[in-house]
Amino acid sequence: MLNFFKTSLLVWSLSLFLPSMAWAALTGEQIFNKGNGRGADACNACHAVDGGGVLSIGTPRLAGLDAGYLEKQIKDFASGRRLHVQMRPIARSMTQAEIEAVSKYLSALPLPERKIKQSLPMADESVGARLALRGRWEANIPACIQCHAYNGGGVGASFPAISGQGAVYIANQLNAWKSGARDNDPIGLMKQIASKLSREDIDSVAQWFGAQNATKN
Repeated sequence: MLNFFKTSLLVWSLSLFLPSMAWAALTGEQIFNKGNGRGADACNACHAVDGGGVLSIGTPRLAGLDAGYLEKQIKDFASGRRLHVQMRPIARSMTQAEIEAVSKYLSALPLPERKIKQSLPMADESVGARLALRGRWEANIPACIQCHAYNGGGVGASFPAISGQGAVYIANQLNAWKSGARDNDPIGLMKQIASKLSREDIDSVAQWFGAQNATKN
């Protein structure tokens, strides 16, 4: 009778433990394509099957972004440091292993190829080009490429790739930093810069980077 009790207890314990093992074993590809079954929907439902995002509505490209940057953003969504109604419950349902797995998977995806229709003239003397390449030093605004790399391909986990990112997404984020709705950037740098940009500045620089080829470093 005692042995039967011990065996039953072991089976019951394993029934609780094995599902958690299965969750931890999910690959980044599985999470991206199917979610984790516990509240995290498939990433490709919003960010497209190639991870390239739906740029016209502001869903960002994730493919090719730095894994450390992606991991930080998911954690910030989970903690509430970065606000997003849809992303917070998704991020909160993910384990650390799942966050790392999907971040690495997304980072390794090839950059999406797309033909971008330029809605604004992208001559080097446009407002967006000047801000991107030279900044506006009389207002203490550095060039975007000074932090995001010469090609806009990003630098590590702190400065993401912005070349080829959606113009709507870039403008949304700059406006969020300007209003204070987003403040999870290193040392408040983006908040300071965005506060000095006009609506025209934001729209122009967002359009300029959105019209460039996607790159990664």
